[in-house]
Formats: sequence, C-alpha cells, structure tokens
Amino acid sequence: MQNIEKVGIPKDVWVTCPHCEELYYIDRLFYEPNFNDIKLFCPFCHKKFAKEDSPKTWGV
Repeated sequence: MQNIEKVGIPKDVWVTCPHCEELYYIDRLFYEPNFNDIKLFCPFCHKKFAKEDSPKTWGV
C-alpha cells in the first residue's frame, strides 16, 4: 500500500445529511464564523439543515 502525502491545507469538509444520510462535501469556507447562520443544502434529498445536525463530519 502506498501512502500519498497531502500538500497544503484541505479545502473540503465532508458532511452527512441528517435526513437521507448521504455523504457529500462542502467548501471549508462554510465553517468560518461569518457563515454560522447559513444552513447546508443536501444535493440528494434537497433539504436544508444546520451544520451541527450532521451526524458525521470529517475534515473540520
């Protein structure tokens, strides 16, 4: 197995929709304080939810 070193700062955060439980990624920019009141939009079930409601989040 070959390890690949990541260069730079990750730009994406992976989230799971609390409604349909599908995994997708969003830009890390949405985790900055000036975006705290914006809800995330699921591209699968088309529902909106707060970042804190995601059951699983990777890359924050």
